[in-house]
Amino acid sequence: MKFFNRQRGKSGYFESIVLTLLYLAAGYYFSPADPCLVHMDIPVITIFLALVTLYHGLGAGVVSLLLIGAVMKHYYLQFDIALFLSQFVLVLIYGEFHYYWHRIIDEKRYKLDYLDNKFDEMVKAFYALKISHDQLEKMYVVKPMSLRSALEMILGKYKEKTDQAYAEFLLLLQKSYSVQTALLARLEDETLKPLAVEGDLNADYDDPLVQKALEKKNPAFIADDPHANSSYMAVIPGLQADQVKWLLMIGKMPFLSYNKDTLITIAILMQYFCYQMQKKLILGDAKLPAVFNEEFSYELQRLSLLEKEFHVNSMLLVFKTKDPLLYHLLDQKVRHSIRLLEIPTGYSRHGLHYMAILFPLVDDAAVEGFVARIKESIAEENLESLTYATFRLNQRKLFLRYMGIEDE
Repeated sequence: MKFFNRQRGKSGYFESIVLTLLYLAAGYYFSPADPCLVHMDIPVITIFLALVTLYHGLGAGVVSLLLIGAVMKHYYLQFDIALFLSQFVLVLIYGEFHYYWHRIIDEKRYKLDYLDNKFDEMVKAFYALKISHDQLEKMYVVKPMSLRSALEMILGKYKEKTDQAYAEFLLLLQKSYSVQTALLARLEDETLKPLAVEGDLNADYDDPLVQKALEKKNPAFIADDPHANSSYMAVIPGLQADQVKWLLMIGKMPFLSYNKDTLITIAILMQYFCYQMQKKLILGDAKLPAVFNEEFSYELQRLSLLEKEFHVNSMLLVFKTKDPLLYHLLDQKVRHSIRLLEIPTGYSRHGLHYMAILFPLVDDAAVEGFVARIKESIAEENLESLTYATFRLNQRKLFLRYMGIEDE
């Protein structure tokens, strides 16, 4: 049964065994003739099994009941099968409650993590935009290019030339912030795998500055801990889903460039770069039609994984019309009415115009309310040619079929 999967790990079973042994020892101490405390006026055994199962889950509750049943079988003159089965039924009920309670908690936690990550991505994108407008790239003298534009150009090479993309990111830091030696590595199973290196620098997982960055999940600077025996001046982590996946280790840079503002700027660019790299990876796995814009495809894939793992609802809405003027007005109204998290995309094919909108973390009722508001805003137009349909994320084939696209 799937209830057994909702445990607190192996420690849950171990703790339930220890608690049961303590329960039996206490029962033997206070009532040697009834160590399982099954004949007490107060239903002590029911209370004990309820506490164990509600906290640790069905598996732990069954383990405790089996231990108690074994003692009842060998210690009592007659095994009370009716009592044992009644307690088993109660344990099943407690286990069901534990399962659904933790499922709700996991769903809410994942929703919050998704929103936190989305907000963090937007913050990093904002600062990357601000930095790119504050300081133009020094290496592009004839044709000035902002830092953000340079990053996008580097990321554009990711699919074809992975190593070159990483190397060009280090070159960007060298030209913009005078980083003389640096190493970019991926963290895999407590091992640093170098992706690109500028200068003479080695990846050292046991370096104290690396360990500090991994522990705190924040940039670690030698200036904050001058007595640390480190080979680096700064170690900047790149996070994915609140886990460190990349590390940028700076070995040498000029004294005048080594200051908090510069290092914070590099940290922001590093995290922005990591977000975009992860975005490319997810888009590569998504295999969605090219008619969708990149942002729509990226969020659709992320939310599909969320729906598949935690059954968290998100919705797709598709408008379809043959009237190009109505489509133009619809596009304007939709883009002015959607919230920040809601992402539209559209395309035209064989005289039909399609607009799809992704609604994260909502149900059917919210989408129907949105449709009603859009229809009301364009009520003066002829809406006979306008049709729409809503889909859940696990109905991808139906969604693509409605949009006239084959699932690739």
